Amino acid sequence: MNGLLTGIKQVNIADFIVLKQNTNFDRIDFTGIASCSVLEKKTIILIAIRNKFAHNQLPNKMIYDLTNEFLKVEKNETYANYYLKVLKKMISDLY
Repeated sequence: MNGLLTGIKQVNIADFIVLKQNTNFDRIDFTGIASCSVLEKKTIILIAIRNKFAHNQLPNKMIYDLTNEFLKVEKNETYANYYLKVLKKMISDLY
């Protein structure tokens, strides 16, 4: 995951919530995510979607709710199309 983080502009890897908890990304406690910076939230979204799609799964409700802060799902839009739009937005915002 460090390789992904180093490519993101302006992210301070030492302060990143995922690395501070020193655990698997799927086991991270995101209860304090509201206090995270916008940059860190977008990075979490990008990593979570990438991880879930790599295992042919959808992100959990917490990630879904977080993505809706940045890009609302349209009526009758499929999850696949929605998450593709989210990924494109996060990548363009972060890189």
